[in-house]
Amino acid sequence: MRDLVDGVAAMRRIPVDLTTEVHVAREFRNSLMHEREIETTKVSISSARSCMCRFLSRLPENWR
Repeated sequence: MRDLVDGVAAMRRIPVDLTTEVHVAREFRNSLMHEREIETTKVSISSARSCMCRFLSRLPENWR
């Protein structure tokens, strides 16, 4: 998934800081869903939703 997000971010020129936020939210979600014991940054639902919506809003209309 990291490669997909990074590839889309590069193609659409999405800022690195936003892409990093998406990765942090994705990694936290994965740690919860897959019960991983790795150290991750906690992300609130509203923060995760916000960064995902900002990322997705940069995609072309026909991609959504």
